[in-house]
Amino acid sequence: MRLIGPLSFPKLGLLLAASLAVALVACNSEEDPFSTPVVVPEASYAIFPTTLPANARAVTDDFVEQQVTLTGEWDALHRAFDHWRTGLTDCHSSAAYEALRGFAVDFTVVTQTARGLPRSSHTLTSADALIDAAQQEEAAYRTLRDRWQPNNLSFFEAVEQRGAHSSNVQKRVVDNVTELREQFEDAPTPDEAEQLRQMFNDLRAEWKGFHDDYEALLRAAAVLQDQVRSSVASVGEGNTRLALGTVSSQAAGEELEQVLERFAELPREFELIADDVDRLPYLKVAEATIDSMSEAAQAEMESLQALADSFEDMNVLPTTRVEVSIERSEDVLAEASVIIKGIDDEDPAENLAKLAGFENSYEQLVAKWGDFHSQFNDWRKTEGGCDRTKVLGDLDRFTLEFAELGLKVRELPQASHLLPIYNLLTDAVEREEGAIRALRNSWRPFIIDVFKAADQERDYSSRLRREAGIALQALAERFP
Repeated sequence: MRLIGPLSFPKLGLLLAASLAVALVACNSEEDPFSTPVVVPEASYAIFPTTLPANARAVTDDFVEQQVTLTGEWDALHRAFDHWRTGLTDCHSSAAYEALRGFAVDFTVVTQTARGLPRSSHTLTSADALIDAAQQEEAAYRTLRDRWQPNNLSFFEAVEQRGAHSSNVQKRVVDNVTELREQFEDAPTPDEAEQLRQMFNDLRAEWKGFHDDYEALLRAAAVLQDQVRSSVASVGEGNTRLALGTVSSQAAGEELEQVLERFAELPREFELIADDVDRLPYLKVAEATIDSMSEAAQAEMESLQALADSFEDMNVLPTTRVEVSIERSEDVLAEASVIIKGIDDEDPAENLAKLAGFENSYEQLVAKWGDFHSQFNDWRKTEGGCDRTKVLGDLDRFTLEFAELGLKVRELPQASHLLPIYNLLTDAVEREEGAIRALRNSWRPFIIDVFKAADQERDYSSRLRREAGIALQALAERFP
């Protein structure tokens, strides 16, 4: 190490005075929160001036000159750090609280827009679902505002869940609007709907009449068959048609023949009803209903034809299959009656116009909703404008600068009479070096006490520096 030449006592005194003054100004600006005593150099340094060798005086001169320079660098580094720290406004917890209050207020615009959606009979359910989703999400942002704590992600997760729910509701609304548009585009005009209802009512009456005639014919056949069976029993076993001749009343026998022939004619009669089903207006709104009626008519036709083909033996009429098909047809007609009666007489063009109005308002709502989510998500990604990467980079830089300062402090002369002062200064700088490294590793945005440990170490370091200045002043008194 280069040693400077001997300084005159007045110059040494001026340097010491300047060093002590700087240390006192730096250290007395804040109240000292510590009670731990600091090791002070031997009392003899400050009591009885004792002549030291010339070489000791030269080393002391060199130490004082370097210490004055280091004090300036040390204080400049503190000022730079404090200025940087003051600029971290976006990383303070107060900034997060303020931002969350703003988000809670801003989302009310989304809820108000949702409440203003057009509410026709067709879009009422969608509008209510959107309003409910917006209200639930707004409540989540209010809870986040009121209960947020640094490093507590639970309330952010609740907001994300509400946002995902809102997104699902929006998708369902889009699907519903698409279905409504298709329905309105395919909807019959009032005249078409009335024509379908009238033709269906005529068909239903005709079909019902056929079933009534069938039931009457079945009852008549049963009565006449009982008479035939009684006649057969009186003459013995035999062919039914031969037994007709033994019936006491020739008229009854002829009547039974006519009834049986009527069963054979049923398929041809029912074919007219099946043709009427096929002639119904095939409107899309009633497509499934008409298909069901067509299938029921076909099944009933097949059962009637099977009955007509089974008249080889007139002892038993195989009517079970017919009765099942008739029951099915009547169920289909009852369902069709409800559906066709409920076909809207509304003007499809008017419905499409109302739907377009809803879609326009919905698009405005979704745009506001999306803009809000974008702003909130950007705030989350940047941690409220607090650039974590930059802050950590700055702390890396301060860590390096304090390390360089520490190297310079440790390069001060270490003569035996300066060693207590040297130890005070190296202890002071090492404390600050360690505090800055710890701050670099522990720093997180919005933590209120994140600088507390570093502040405490700086206070203690400043106290040590002050004691070193006092000790240097005492040492100067030992030179003649």
